[in-house]
Amino acid sequence: MKYMILFLFIALFGDGLCQKSLSERKPVRERYRDSITKVIEVINRGKDPQVKLIEFCIPETAEESVLFYSVDQLKESSNAFHILGRKIRELISGGNQSILRKYLIVSQFVDGYFAEAYFDHIEGIIEKQKELFCKTIRAIPQEKTRRLSEYKAKADCH
Repeated sequence: MKYMILFLFIALFGDGLCQKSLSERKPVRERYRDSITKVIEVINRGKDPQVKLIEFCIPETAEESVLFYSVDQLKESSNAFHILGRKIRELISGGNQSILRKYLIVSQFVDGYFAEAYFDHIEGIIEKQKELFCKTIRAIPQEKTRRLSEYKAKADCH
């Protein structure tokens, strides 16, 4: 099982590296890996992580998204990963625009079954926070939310 996860990680990460030249690649932010580990540890202890820590853990690059979603593949962190996702959605439902902004930008990185759940969550956000969704997505460069254009139209964001 460990080798399968390692192979999947290498295949996903390696594929992303091969598609872009070194000058086009955006590196993983300093302390990103440590922050993901810390937020998972906090959740596993039954505590709520600080909002700023949760916000920092939302991936900003394809490389970070590989690290972020790989947390779900590890048995000891999968439950905490799902709790983290729920906390992100709760913060968005509560009107946290900076978390929503980062979450919308993640649309360019999601794939597979993560994408299916992600886009279902986007529909829920539009139902609960349509005004905030429209306000936030308008402020993000269109190339970062291209995959959300259908949702933007459904929400009637002008």
